[in-house]
Amino acid sequence: MPSTLSNIFAVLDDLSIEELHDAARDIVQRIAELEPEVPTDGVLQRSQLVDATIKTFTPLQHRYAGLLKDAFNEPTLRATIGLEPGKTPFRDANDFLAKTHGLRGFEATGRLKIAAAMTPVRASDPDRADDVAVGQTKLPQLGQLQATGTVHPAKLSAALNMLDAIDQNAEAVGKSPKLRDRLRAVIEKDLVEKIEHTTPEEFSRYVGRRKRDLLAALDPADKQFTKKQTDAMHNVWCEGPVRGNQNAHKWVMIVDAEAHEAFQTMQSVANNPRAKDHDGRSRGQRSMHAFRDAIKLVLANLEKSQLRGATGGHTQMVVMADYPTLIEGLRTEIAELLPEMAFEKREKLLAFLAEKERSGAQTPQMSESKELARTLPPPKTTKLPEILGDENLERLQPQISQGLYTSFIPPDVALRLHCFVGVTPVTLIGDRQILSIGRESRRFPDHIRRAILARDRGCAVPGCHWPAAWCELHHIEYWSQNGETSTANGVLVCAHHHQALHAKMLALVRENGQIKFKLHPLVDPAQQPRQNYFWQS
Repeated sequence: MPSTLSNIFAVLDDLSIEELHDAARDIVQRIAELEPEVPTDGVLQRSQLVDATIKTFTPLQHRYAGLLKDAFNEPTLRATIGLEPGKTPFRDANDFLAKTHGLRGFEATGRLKIAAAMTPVRASDPDRADDVAVGQTKLPQLGQLQATGTVHPAKLSAALNMLDAIDQNAEAVGKSPKLRDRLRAVIEKDLVEKIEHTTPEEFSRYVGRRKRDLLAALDPADKQFTKKQTDAMHNVWCEGPVRGNQNAHKWVMIVDAEAHEAFQTMQSVANNPRAKDHDGRSRGQRSMHAFRDAIKLVLANLEKSQLRGATGGHTQMVVMADYPTLIEGLRTEIAELLPEMAFEKREKLLAFLAEKERSGAQTPQMSESKELARTLPPPKTTKLPEILGDENLERLQPQISQGLYTSFIPPDVALRLHCFVGVTPVTLIGDRQILSIGRESRRFPDHIRRAILARDRGCAVPGCHWPAAWCELHHIEYWSQNGETSTANGVLVCAHHHQALHAKMLALVRENGQIKFKLHPLVDPAQQPRQNYFWQS
């Protein structure tokens, strides 16, 4: 066996990196061919060997992540990754790593953070700190463990996140750099002792408890917190539906004294015992409704505020439904109201009403409308036999009433919104297409802006998760080249991808009326048009 291995290594020494990867893939394929189709003695051990082998690649993944970050952030090194200096199709190094390697955003972030803290500092890193020499590691104990390739990356990320949180809090309370370094070393030593002998879940739980205890230990005994420490505590987050109820969402807020006073005032107004109207609501329900209505009032008057992004017309409350489903609902309602009328006459009445509504909104001519009626897709449904019969999952939609951020808005809530905040009804046809007509204006009017916002819901570029409130409108055919201002010629994109489009780093195409994008060759060498399924679903 030793002589066989020696011969193999002798051959490997002459191979290039690309040839070594080809050989590794051939070896994996050979292992798969040798594994029986049914369980046999040693199947557990062989499976564990596969996992152990895969883990040995993780240190190299982290090393590559650091090298790619250096190449992306240093203009003089851009050519090594096939990019020109200046604007790129990628938002930052994290986005570059995620898009080119098919990773989720948090996975790319984890690799880069581990590379920065647990791999030797590189001379090519433009962001390297002055307190760690080139070739040294910021966290040497965890770095040594990381280099073995035996620890799950999730555990390394949990340890790193805890160390960062403790260090930031220690800095906020005014601890000296010397004390912070000593504290970091003690915590690192403790984590190294636990990390190898725990499951990822167990280690994460241990880290959470240790973090809470250490943060409490850093708190001043007299509870006179510094402003920086206090500001770090303020937060708002959504924990999601309560017990799966899509009409009951749990929000958690940690607010400052000013907000606390405002909330207490609102709560006392909502629960004033002298103003009881005996409607059966609990104290908590009254408070929630008061907060909700106050926020709705603010949204209705955003243009008068100084809130960032409020004046761009992007922050809207929009409730959406698809056109075929609305038509089907109207067809059913007409049949119930006019049961004595023949089916053909009811269909003509429906076509007349639909055409009257559309022509009143300055939509295409009658001939185009008739053509649309013939090609209108079937309505949404939750009936599985209908979906299977059509072999069309696009018809699947449990509820037709949606918001930009809320998957289901109950009908009674939608009606109430219409009364209080001015909801814009937007109807979608086909593959999320909207009927509109051009305007002699470069700026998108509000009614067109809201329609595009409802259709795209966020940045339309594949892989981008920026919501509509953070995005801008882009003329597909440039206004300067006689492109009209309409829903058909408008698309919602974030600021980064808007600049990338104008820099020719992205290509926008149409396929069967749908807006799609050709991504940079580094992301998609085949240059296949794609659409964003994160929002457009």
